[in-house]
Amino acid sequence: MKFEILNGPEDGKIIEIDKEKVTFGRWPDRDIKFLYAKKVTRPHGEIYKKSNAVFIADIGKEGKGSLHGTIIKRGEEKIKIKGNKAEIKPGDIIIVGKNIWLRYLG
Repeated sequence: MKFEILNGPEDGKIIEIDKEKVTFGRWPDRDIKFLYAKKVTRPHGEIYKKSNAVFIADIGKEGKGSLHGTIIKRGEEKIKIKGNKAEIKPGDIIIVGKNIWLRYLG
C-alpha cells in the first residue's frame, strides 16, 4: 500500500508499505507514525485489504471510536465515517486527528 502525507511537518512524504494491514497512530511501533500529532491516539487505526477492497478501521482507545466522525475526502465529496470502519479508494484523503491529511495512493 502507498500513502502520501499532505500537510504538517512531513508534508509530501511518500510511504510505501508492503503489507496487507497497515497500522497508524502516535506509538513508535505503528507502520505510519504521527509522533507529533497530539489529537491522534496512540493506536489510532489500521488500513487493510479484504477481497478486492481496502478498509480503514478503528483500533484507538480500545475500539471506542477514534475514527467515528473522521472525514474522508473523495474528490469534492466529504464522507464522514460512521461507526468504526469504512471502505477507501485510491485518491481518498483521510483526515486523521485534527490536521493530518493522509492520501491513499493504492
